[in-house]
Amino acid sequence: MTIEAPTVAHRLFARLCRGPNRLLSENGPDEDADLYRLVAEPEVEAACITFFAVIGLQLQKGDGCYYFTADEEPQPNLEAKLEKMIRLVRVLDFLSTHIEHFGEGVIFSAATLTLKCQGDARAERFLQEMKKEMKDASFPERITYLLQSLVGQGYLSEYDQARQEYRVLSAIHYLFEFADRIQIHETETGGVDAGT
Repeated sequence: MTIEAPTVAHRLFARLCRGPNRLLSENGPDEDADLYRLVAEPEVEAACITFFAVIGLQLQKGDGCYYFTADEEPQPNLEAKLEKMIRLVRVLDFLSTHIEHFGEGVIFSAATLTLKCQGDARAERFLQEMKKEMKDASFPERITYLLQSLVGQGYLSEYDQARQEYRVLSAIHYLFEFADRIQIHETETGGVDAGT
């Protein structure tokens, strides 16, 4: 059986498998948005799903994004991914708390976020715990580091670099979906047990 590679297969593979950003957003930078539109064509999407399945990758379509999952993944990789996702859910909670109407397409500035967080003990503690190596960094530097990290991972894009404004990309739905799957159950002793 011979499976022909879809014309976008090389670009899609390169985009989703290299670098820290493993999500292709519908409203990402121009090149990403163009690639998303190409892959979203039903016949192209089906061809890509079939093609990548042969090499053990599952092309997944989220709400406004594409990403790969592997057929079989070693337990340590899964545990590391789970830890990363838990950290990202904490970041999602932080941003949802401090940015009004946080969600896809929202544009906000680092300066406004910094002002909303100053004097908030919970926000300050979160930013201190976030990156231990930045213990001597200023509050605005920590926020800039956090936002740049999210740009690198594909959840935000720089909207206006001069004004330090960021735009929330459609890939944020991936985090919202993951957070929605977390269930908190009350135990018989009255404690709390979190499960996914």
